[in-house]
Amino acid sequence: MSKRSLLVKIGVPAAALAMFAGCSPSPATAIELNGHKVSESTVTRYAKGCTKLLGPASAANQYTDGDVRRVVVSYVGEGMIADQLARDYSVTVSDSDLSQAKQALGSSAGLLADADCAEAVNGQLKLTALVLAAKDKNVQKDAAGLAPVVNPRYGAWSPNDFAVAGTGSLSKLSSQR
Repeated sequence: MSKRSLLVKIGVPAAALAMFAGCSPSPATAIELNGHKVSESTVTRYAKGCTKLLGPASAANQYTDGDVRRVVVSYVGEGMIADQLARDYSVTVSDSDLSQAKQALGSSAGLLADADCAEAVNGQLKLTALVLAAKDKNVQKDAAGLAPVVNPRYGAWSPNDFAVAGTGSLSKLSSQR
């Protein structure tokens, strides 16, 4: 076998792998947006806090660890989008806006009882509060234009739902780039 054919056999798959690796966060990163990363260890901490409130997965509790982690990553993604848009709009979310966003949580407000879980839920609160603070902006349209890169184990970011959708797979890319 010539050196050239060996390089082609090795080089093409390696180049393809390198191309796809640029679209996917490292295994230690759960979600990333414009250089801002949230680690798997942070998601684990948040998920443990939420699981304390929801209870362990059982016949009575339909939430698996994977479900909780996916929702936590969704909340974190919403917060990352809110932070990015607040910077883009030069808007500061007020305590009043955050208070109104907490009221909008309804029955989910119980998730704020654990400090770690509350840090995750804070992402959803920030996005809701931003809608209130930036009334002259089309937050929903602008937020849909931002797509955090999600670790493939969780699924893919759905810009229409502002959440991680799917079951996740390490064999599929998590973001359309």
